[in-house]
Amino acid sequence: MARLGKATDSEVRHHGVRGEIEAARIVRVESGFLLAVTVAMHKQELVVFTTRNKPRMWASVDRLVTHLSGVAPT
Repeated sequence: MARLGKATDSEVRHHGVRGEIEAARIVRVESGFLLAVTVAMHKQELVVFTTRNKPRMWASVDRLVTHLSGVAPT
């Protein structure tokens, strides 16, 4: 896997509200699921991180999708 950049949850929300997210990818890892997004202004995927500099993890895809509904523009 290519090296991924980092973005906080609030940064991803900001880009989502502005309609700048071009793609989102759910990645399964040993401890759950994480979210990688491609933002129009960046040339790499950005993994969602917490403010404590840890990858934001979800226990299930359902919880991640529920979280996405708050990020995606309406």
